[in-house]
Amino acid sequence: KKALFAIFLLCTFFSHGQTVTIKGRVVNDSGEKLKNASIRISGTEDIYYTAQDGRFAFSLLQQRNYTLKIKYSNHSMAKIDLEVESS
Repeated sequence: KKALFAIFLLCTFFSHGQTVTIKGRVVNDSGEKLKNASIRISGTEDIYYTAQDGRFAFSLLQQRNYTLKIKYSNHSMAKIDLEVESS
């Protein structure tokens, strides 16, 4: 399987009351933008997919910890632990 590399360090967080908007881009280890990569969020039924340019955006509740599971085609799954704090 190919390695999946997700750029989450460049995610943008926008606070809206009790939720935070998470934005970012998913790319492979060559920097190629990955269209339709799935992003599953632990503790929820939610699944999001990246756009043509690998970008994504979704909202999460503040003051919770999440694990994002990112999968694309025949690439290995990447797991990202995310702590959402209040602003």
